[in-house]
Amino acid sequence: RQNLAELPASAAHSHTHASKKGLAALNLPAQQRWRRSLNSGQGHQACGWIFDADTVFDTIGLLEWARLAPVGRVKGVMRIQEGLVRINRQGDDLHIETQSVAPPDSRVELISNTETDWNTLQTALLKLRLATHA
Repeated sequence: RQNLAELPASAAHSHTHASKKGLAALNLPAQQRWRRSLNSGQGHQACGWIFDADTVFDTIGLLEWARLAPVGRVKGVMRIQEGLVRINRQGDDLHIETQSVAPPDSRVELISNTETDWNTLQTALLKLRLATHA
């Protein structure tokens, strides 16, 4: 038996997709190497960065930066020479996972419930970039 009913056109989709928010919604314009995004709400401040696929970070330096950042939460997926590292820190509880595949880009977000000097954290993060891969 064959189903000959036509599928609805994509404009007539009967469901909606949740829109991405925060750092997940952030994209890089063409030729831009990195970008920062700030957000605040519900008593928290967040600052996130996205880097292009060619930006590679120093693994040990990046992990120290994430561990020592004076914020309550750090989460991200960053490109390192070995592939990628997933970082998830809440308070003093730091979890990392490495994989041998490179991510499509690098993204990291810091969340704090107090006033935070994002510029100082950004300067330190930018110093952890290694020579880029072409």
